[in-house]
Parts: sequence; structure tokens; C-alpha cells
Amino acid sequence: MLEIGVPAMRTISLSFVVAGLSVSIARQLIVLIPVAYLLSRTGNVNIVWFAIPISDILSFILTMFFFRKVNRTVIDHIGE
Repeated sequence: MLEIGVPAMRTISLSFVVAGLSVSIARQLIVLIPVAYLLSRTGNVNIVWFAIPISDILSFILTMFFFRKVNRTVIDHIGE
């Protein structure tokens, strides 16, 4: 089991870097900046701070969507 497990974990761990960067970029660029801009249009500067928790929540939802997609298309079919 270790013979196939160790190389598999080494290969899979490389994807964590890409996934982490993707989520970070999604949170910072795709979600945070537009949400902050939209909230700034209200005229109340204090409301702009709500862009951070909103972007965190939307990034979490996006991450769960991608996780479920990968789980259904790849992980569930391992060993078939």
C-alpha cells in the first residue's frame, strides 16, 4: 500500500499549491474588488469593510463547488 500511496501523495500535494493560489486569487481579485466597489457606491465608507466577510463567504461557496465537482468526477471513480 505504501508503494502506491507515497507517490500518489507526492503528486497530489503539488495540486494543493495550485488550488490554494486559485482560491486566493478568486477571493482577492474576482470577488473582493468588485464587492468592495459595489459597496463603495452606497456612499458609506464603513460599509466597504463588509466586502471582506462577503468575499470570504463567496470564496468558500466557490471552493465547495469545485470540491464537489472534483469529488464527483475524479475521486468517486478511483478504483473502478
